[in-house]
Amino acid sequence: METHSVLSLQMGPNDSRQGARGGPTPAPVTTIDRPRSLQKSLSDLNGTSAEILASTLVSLDGLVIASAFLINLDEETVGAMSAAMLSFGGRVAEEFSRGALEQILIKGENGYVLLTRAGTDAVLCVITNNMAKLGLIFLECKRTSAKIAQILG
Repeated sequence: METHSVLSLQMGPNDSRQGARGGPTPAPVTTIDRPRSLQKSLSDLNGTSAEILASTLVSLDGLVIASAFLINLDEETVGAMSAAMLSFGGRVAEEFSRGALEQILIKGENGYVLLTRAGTDAVLCVITNNMAKLGLIFLECKRTSAKIAQILG
């Protein structure tokens, strides 16, 4: 698992930081808390839909950063294939002048594989069964990707 340095800031008694919705801005995640926060984000995502069978966070070069599998999958294979799909999808989007790649959806007989950018250096891979309600899955993946991007800094 990759580790990244993050500056940990502490608020003094007179500090008040405001978030986008007017509430307090969450404190930055420390290096020690980062793996736990990423794992919780994936577990929470899996809990949003019974149709989600696995979720994993992969670096752009295919290294698994965190994962939450409810089925038997090989982490290294998921990571490597996610990176390959992301690379190929990016080339296709570029070749057809579709702009920067945001998402890849693969539909198979037994379900879906969804890849979504999670910040600039990672991708969220979600595997579902064939009963998945894609609108809900897309929404939850978008929320989780934003949360992960914030954790990764």
